[in-house]
Amino acid sequence: MAFTHKIDYVWTGDGGIDTVTKSYTETGAQNITLDIANGLTDTEVVCALDVSELVSLFIVSTQDLTFEGNNNAGADYSLALKANVPYIWTTLAYDALVFGATDVTSFFLTNASGSAATFKLRALYDTRPA
Repeated sequence: MAFTHKIDYVWTGDGGIDTVTKSYTETGAQNITLDIANGLTDTEVVCALDVSELVSLFIVSTQDLTFEGNNNAGADYSLALKANVPYIWTTLAYDALVFGATDVTSFFLTNASGSAATFKLRALYDTRPA
């Protein structure tokens, strides 16, 4: 079965608009949507992602959240998510994946925003043998 991620990049201003669309189709996908109550600290989410297979990653939250990987104390990586500002990475990205070369076994979410949040993670990966 094939899964597709379509990402639209849109710029508007000065009476103009520029749109670039990138589509990625692969053999594996993982979609997670969670409601995270205000005040929850280090809520563990078990999620196996092999970064060598990752093709596209989209993470967004409706409120500011702290996203920590693989360990809530001394995490392998940390990302301060801002409300409604997605973290987007693809194999064509200019910057490195926030996880680096470290596979994900679980991640931890902390919500100190003052409001409940909806967290979403959309991962697309190539599951075919190398």
